[in-house]
Amino acid sequence: MGRTTFEPAIANKRWPWPDLDVFVLGSHRPPGSPEEVVVDSDRERLLEKLWAANQGRDVHLVGGPRTIETSAPSEGSTSSPSSCSRCSSEQECS
Repeated sequence: MGRTTFEPAIANKRWPWPDLDVFVLGSHRPPGSPEEVVVDSDRERLLEKLWAANQGRDVHLVGGPRTIETSAPSEGSTSSPSSCSRCSSEQECS
């Protein structure tokens, strides 16, 4: 998820994702973030960390337009947000 979605959750009395690994695309770790939350500003590096942790299981993506815009391919990149950058497939990875 992006920082805009994540930061309000920090202030909740109840942590919204008690049994889930949480990965945040952001330039810094917001104050009050639980230690187990993974924060990275590089989308490719964050995806690698997510893949390593989830061991092929499903993921729940929480984020809106800003996260998608941030994840758009950079100039000269051959991947797109709708394709898998790990295998360059337009389909879901198995």
